[in-house]
Amino acid sequence: MQQINQFAGRGVIAVLFLSALWLAACAAPTASPSEENAGALATETRTRLIVGVPYLDEILDAQQAYDAGAATVAQIGQALLRIDSQTGEVLPDLAESWSFSEDGKTMTFVLPADAVYANGDPLDAQAVGDALFRNKEISPYASDFESLIDFNVVDATTLELIFSDPPAAFLVVL
Repeated sequence: MQQINQFAGRGVIAVLFLSALWLAACAAPTASPSEENAGALATETRTRLIVGVPYLDEILDAQQAYDAGAATVAQIGQALLRIDSQTGEVLPDLAESWSFSEDGKTMTFVLPADAVYANGDPLDAQAVGDALFRNKEISPYASDFESLIDFNVVDATTLELIFSDPPAAFLVVL
């Protein structure tokens, strides 16, 4: 009797599998692009990015993000500098250029004149300075900004950061 039940169970599974296979084969085929509209599809401009991340929490503020979703949230904004993944070299990102004073305690950034936020508002030296100082107040990584003591807006595109000591690793933080 046990032998018969064992074969019956396998038979039911086989019938279910074959039924599913048959139903999948009977499904309507998806339309593939014709040759005449394939070129139009290839040049279509997309303006929306959808990110599916299972661990992205409610914090979309890059200055407060600290968990596994922080790397995704950090991509929402643009850094002043970036690091080349191949060479490790520090390169400009938002900043057009940067320099240090002779004593190493003042760092000057030149920003592009046409920089704007995603909503079109102008992004100037004051906004960048305010954002960097905001890190000192709310970021879980506030200690990275400990030596940053003040900033000076020279003009709309030039920002000076003033440090208590020459910042050894500050380029990487930015």
